[in-house]
Amino acid sequence: MKIGFCFLVKNNISWQSMWKNFFSSADPSEYSIYIHAKTSVVDTSLDNVFIDPNPVETAWASISLIKATKQLLKSAFKDDCDSVVFLSGDSLPLWNFQTIKRLCYKTLFSLQPTVGLNEKQINQVNRESNRIRAFYGVNSSLQLVKQNMFFCMHKNDFQLIQDISIDSFPSKEVPDEYFWANQLIIKGNKVENSNFIFANDDSTKTQALPWIIDCNLLHHARSRGYLFIRKVVNFSDIQSKNYFRKLIR
Repeated sequence: MKIGFCFLVKNNISWQSMWKNFFSSADPSEYSIYIHAKTSVVDTSLDNVFIDPNPVETAWASISLIKATKQLLKSAFKDDCDSVVFLSGDSLPLWNFQTIKRLCYKTLFSLQPTVGLNEKQINQVNRESNRIRAFYGVNSSLQLVKQNMFFCMHKNDFQLIQDISIDSFPSKEVPDEYFWANQLIIKGNKVENSNFIFANDDSTKTQALPWIIDCNLLHHARSRGYLFIRKVVNFSDIQSKNYFRKLIR
């Protein structure tokens, strides 16, 4: 099995020394890295890297993010990856390579729960779900979801939805958080929350908080089954940094 690690970044992947440590236990045939940045010039010390030569011009909370994601996924699956992990440049793994490879052989999403939402969140989900159901002509009882924009997808699921038009997608508010999981649901797939990426301690919120990693945070995220953590800005001390290196080696 080959797994693709797809990164959507502004300039580069953060914490490259940590990622080198993570990939050090893998055979080069087991993975490749794909980077979509603001430009086609990215200086990286990582191996097995493909830089998108024609990056999409992206903007926050826009359709362009879905297009850039699709471009990354297409490159990885064309390169014979069986499954793809899609991450931000400031993300880090919470487990070693072999564990991630074993768990990411299937499509995984972090989903906003359906309970515990405030009125604003409920109204947004209802608006977007109604727009999507009306556009695709699906039953009004079909339960749609809001996802974290980063996820893992198996090649069979991508093949099922790769030809769906992105430009006509009707979502108006953070469309990147309504596209991928809901396209699979409309196709008849069952989509459940998998705690793929830790971004916010409040699971009702998809916005990522900045994290300074310490041992308590690592234990907390790993005990809840998360595979990756997003928006890592630093480590609390050298002990936490060394402990993290051991966890992902």
